[in-house]
Amino acid sequence: RLFDDLVALARAHGRLGYRKIAAMLRSSGWVVNDKRVERIWRQEAEGPEETAQTGPAVAERRLLR
Repeated sequence: RLFDDLVALARAHGRLGYRKIAAMLRSSGWVVNDKRVERIWRQEAEGPEETAQTGPAVAERRLLR
Protein backbone atom coordinates (compact mmCIF):
# COMPACT_ATOMS: atom_id res chain seq x y z
CA ARG A 1 0.00 0.00 0.00
CA LEU A 2 1.25 3.48 -0.89
CA PHE A 3 0.65 4.93 2.56
CA ASP A 4 2.62 2.15 4.27
CA ASP A 5 5.58 2.61 1.92
CA LEU A 6 5.45 6.38 2.38
CA VAL A 7 5.49 6.04 6.18
CA ALA A 8 8.33 3.52 6.07
CA LEU A 9 10.46 5.81 3.92
CA ALA A 10 9.63 8.85 6.05
CA ARG A 11 10.67 7.02 9.21
CA ALA A 12 13.88 5.73 7.66
CA HIS A 13 14.78 9.13 6.19
CA GLY A 14 13.19 11.53 8.66
CA ARG A 15 14.85 14.71 7.44
CA LEU A 16 13.69 14.37 3.84
CA GLY A 17 10.69 16.22 2.49
CA TYR A 18 7.75 14.96 0.50
CA ARG A 19 9.43 15.58 -2.86
CA LYS A 20 12.42 13.37 -2.08
CA ILE A 21 10.12 10.73 -0.63
CA ALA A 22 8.01 10.89 -3.82
CA ALA A 23 11.16 10.36 -5.92
CA MET A 24 12.10 7.36 -3.77
CA LEU A 25 8.59 5.92 -4.16
CA ARG A 26 8.83 6.32 -7.95
CA SER A 27 12.22 4.60 -8.00
CA SER A 28 10.73 1.69 -6.06
CA GLY A 29 7.98 1.19 -8.65
CA TRP A 30 5.08 3.40 -7.56
CA VAL A 31 3.41 5.58 -10.20
CA VAL A 32 2.85 8.67 -8.08
CA ASN A 33 3.39 12.40 -8.42
CA ASP A 34 4.57 14.96 -5.87
CA LYS A 35 1.11 16.44 -5.35
CA ARG A 36 -0.40 13.13 -4.32
CA VAL A 37 2.44 12.44 -1.90
CA GLU A 38 2.14 15.95 -0.45
CA ARG A 39 -1.61 15.50 0.07
CA ILE A 40 -1.09 12.24 1.95
CA TRP A 41 1.84 13.80 3.84
CA ARG A 42 -0.30 16.71 5.07
CA GLN A 43 -3.33 14.57 5.90
CA GLU A 44 -1.32 12.19 8.02
CA ALA A 45 0.98 14.78 9.64
CA GLU A 46 1.11 14.58 13.40
CA GLY A 47 0.12 17.88 14.93
CA PRO A 48 0.24 21.37 13.43
CA GLU A 49 3.06 22.39 11.15
CA GLU A 50 6.06 24.02 12.76
CA THR A 51 6.80 27.57 11.74
CA ALA A 52 10.26 28.73 10.74
CA GLN A 53 10.73 30.85 13.87
CA THR A 54 14.06 30.64 15.64
CA GLY A 55 15.81 32.42 18.43
CA PRO A 56 15.95 32.41 22.21
CA ALA A 57 12.31 33.46 22.72
CA VAL A 58 11.05 30.59 20.60
CA ALA A 59 13.34 28.10 22.36
CA GLU A 60 12.06 29.31 25.70
CA ARG A 61 8.42 28.91 24.65
CA ARG A 62 9.13 25.39 23.45
CA LEU A 63 10.56 24.53 26.86
CA LEU A 64 7.40 25.80 28.55
CA ARG A 65 5.12 23.51 26.55
